[in-house]
Amino acid sequence: MYRSLVASLFIVAACGPPSANNNNNGTGTTGTTGETSTGPTGPVGPTEMIAMPTTISKTLDGNGGEVKLGSSGATLPPGALTASTLITVRQTDDTIPGYKLFSKVWAFEPEGLVFSSPLIVEIELTGDATNGKFYWSRLNDPNTFDEVDGLLLGTTFTATVDHFSRGFVGDLLPVVLVLNPPAAPSGLTAHPGDTEVDLTWAPVAGATLYKVLRSSTPGGPYTALTQVTSPSYTHGGLTNGTAQYYIVKGNNADGDGPASLEATATPQQIEPPQNPGITAASGSLTITWQPPPHASTNTSYKVYKDGNLTSVTPVPLTVLNFQDTSGIVNGVNHFYEVTSLNPAKTFESGPSAIVSGFAYKVPSGFSVTGPTGTTSATGPSGCRYNINWAANADGMHHFAVAVRITGGDFINQPDVLEATHAIQCALRYGSGQVNDATIAVRACYDATPSICGGVEALFPVVFDNACSGALACPPP
Repeated sequence: MYRSLVASLFIVAACGPPSANNNNNGTGTTGTTGETSTGPTGPVGPTEMIAMPTTISKTLDGNGGEVKLGSSGATLPPGALTASTLITVRQTDDTIPGYKLFSKVWAFEPEGLVFSSPLIVEIELTGDATNGKFYWSRLNDPNTFDEVDGLLLGTTFTATVDHFSRGFVGDLLPVVLVLNPPAAPSGLTAHPGDTEVDLTWAPVAGATLYKVLRSSTPGGPYTALTQVTSPSYTHGGLTNGTAQYYIVKGNNADGDGPASLEATATPQQIEPPQNPGITAASGSLTITWQPPPHASTNTSYKVYKDGNLTSVTPVPLTVLNFQDTSGIVNGVNHFYEVTSLNPAKTFESGPSAIVSGFAYKVPSGFSVTGPTGTTSATGPSGCRYNINWAANADGMHHFAVAVRITGGDFINQPDVLEATHAIQCALRYGSGQVNDATIAVRACYDATPSICGGVEALFPVVFDNACSGALACPPP
């Protein structure tokens, strides 16, 4: 009964012979109903294939009627239209990504036209329709297709539609998921605090959140702790003195990424000082540090020397430096560690990183004399010069001397014994260079191996232009 009230629409994917009421020369004909078909034009030779038109247009009204292209087309039942309308059926060469197409894609225009009575749309197939399904584009959205219930009879798929749009029969390709979860977070660092651990890590591109996992043993197993959107988290409520182990994973719509490397920390009442350093001078060493992450204005510090359990600062320090002059011998290495104390001085942290250094003298009392006895290396024999400085008597063994023409690099000279001081000869500078230079002298001490002070004493000298390009020292 229903089929008698609706029209049938025949759509053929492969080209077939034209119907008798079409003009076979492809020029198109217009009948009394205003029907027009279009296709190739021009004379057809006796051996040429006759091409079927790909578009047909016809004006229909509330009485209904047919719009056919060859043996395919649309029949509108009476009452489907409320006004006179130009109907076009067009075969396209469109393809639909994600589908195996068994039929051509057909367009029915005007796009979005809604009918008062439904149509039966039939698409005839040329391929295997075993897995085929009928797809019809949404109203006013010709590029979005929905599957429509239909029936396969032989090679023709039949379905009911209520608006003009685009349609085809095809088989939806299997969806291959390409997942792109975030990379593993890097730089995971755990900082211990009083009953807590602060975690930080580098942001990960593409991560919308991070999953923090913990374990009480190294290497896991790990249990989920929390999820955060920023690359940091403070894990509180912990027991001081109990080690904690952590990993972090990035997450997005594609799932979890790989885990970071493990980081561990042991909560404690106070953390060790940070970034210790050492500065040397003659007969003294100065140790510096930075406060721990959770320090307060009442945090204090102790300094330990050469691995000794006895602090060299029996009264805790409230400043961030300490100068040690006790038992310091120039040229002898010493090692230092620093600890923190909580404000009540009831808990002492573990030690900081170890720093080491040795005290040394800086040469001083410099003078320069040339062969003529002048106080500057100038004159006819200005390429020869003598550098002198004050003697040291603190275990120093020799001096390391280097010379640098301004704008160049220091060039090491042979080491000089203290009794000899420094007699230098044949300083030459090339064409285009300035004629001044700097002498660098460092005090060195007996050790295994020998060590030299890290602070250079710099002494400037100026030489005569006649030294330019000299290949050897002129005679005195």
